[in-house]
Amino acid sequence: MTYWHDSALKFPLRDIAARYPVTYQRVGAELRKMGLTSEGLSWEDSRNLAKRQWIATLAAMDPSVVPYAVYGDYRTWAQLDWTSEMKHLEQLTR
Repeated sequence: MTYWHDSALKFPLRDIAARYPVTYQRVGAELRKMGLTSEGLSWEDSRNLAKRQWIATLAAMDPSVVPYAVYGDYRTWAQLDWTSEMKHLEQLTR
């Protein structure tokens, strides 16, 4: 599988790519249309795009996806509070 997201987003998105490949690719296609994928970018350019990628992913992801089921957390995408992930990205992209 080809990942379209920055490596800073691997924790919330890699399991989705594995468990929901069609949804993952659909979201990637939407971000591709907006020019927000990391494909073909340098590490630095990809990292600079990570916050915008994340915001677009939050909006585009199917709200019924269960991203952390492999860890025993069965809350859906819509039920999770993603502010800690945003704070983490802000620290990485300073």
